[in-house]
Amino acid sequence: MFDTAIARPERYDAVIVGARCAGAATAMLLARAGLRVLAIDRAEYGSDTLSTHTLMKGAVLSLDRWGLLPAVRAAGTPAVMATTFHYGDEQITVPARTEADALYAPRRTVLDRILVDAARDAGAEIRFGCTMETLTTDGGGRVTGLIYIGPDGQRIAVHARIVVGADGASSRVAEQVSAKTRVRGEAGGATLMCYVPGMAGRGFHWHYRNGLMAGIIPTNDDQACVFVGGRHERFRGAPLAETFQTRLREAAPSLAAAMRRTEPAGRLRFFAGRCGYLRTAQGAASRSLVWKVSARGAPRKRSCRPPTKTQAWSSLV
Repeated sequence: MFDTAIARPERYDAVIVGARCAGAATAMLLARAGLRVLAIDRAEYGSDTLSTHTLMKGAVLSLDRWGLLPAVRAAGTPAVMATTFHYGDEQITVPARTEADALYAPRRTVLDRILVDAARDAGAEIRFGCTMETLTTDGGGRVTGLIYIGPDGQRIAVHARIVVGADGASSRVAEQVSAKTRVRGEAGGATLMCYVPGMAGRGFHWHYRNGLMAGIIPTNDDQACVFVGGRHERFRGAPLAETFQTRLREAAPSLAAAMRRTEPAGRLRFFAGRCGYLRTAQGAASRSLVWKVSARGAPRKRSCRPPTKTQAWSSLV
């Protein structure tokens, strides 16, 4: 049961709603710049989230520039030295050319912890199990902070010069500042994925065949994320396990054959997909920055491809 009373307002230079890879990175950099920062997140510290977690060159260079790449390596994240593209029976291998020596794909249980720890080391305060209730404004409609509900149900007010929304695809911050959608795609795609032991040494592999895309993403714990994706209608009407096997055979026969020799670690994960979109970075009549990583949709004609971690981090200092 929630406490209707509001605790004495806390004051910060910036408050961030969301403390995963977007919010935690922002908190870290603002704190390193000398600001007093609070970030809140409704999840628990180090919890998992649906993500294929591939970091392209720009994201790896950002982590290297921030001094966090050693922690990614120390967590046992395999270095990916090449990406192989499979177009039907043809394949092209491209070496990973980056100043940071390799590409990486850490699990979100690893990456998000590293970013949160770095933000805390920089002086930011990060609180988990907290849900934003509403933004607060002055008489002119300018955002002055927010009220959130803590883990114990207490309502807490925060005053801040800057309010950052890094709270995901259904951002309440973006909604409450009326951030307009500038571009919206008309197509999206569904994805099925699982984690498979013993396949982490294969590098990145992207398979394109029969209107589908499949792949292998080496990650932590000697596992690889194996996925297959395509149009929504091709993932309907059958049990997920059967659909995964069928679509994987159609997209990547060699990968499907390798999968038959092993057992996934844990359950299949399904992303139903949604159309990508880009919002304005600021709500009307506010000083609130609405910056977020949108939901991922399959890149198709007349679609808007949502920002990746690489694109999001490249916007930061």
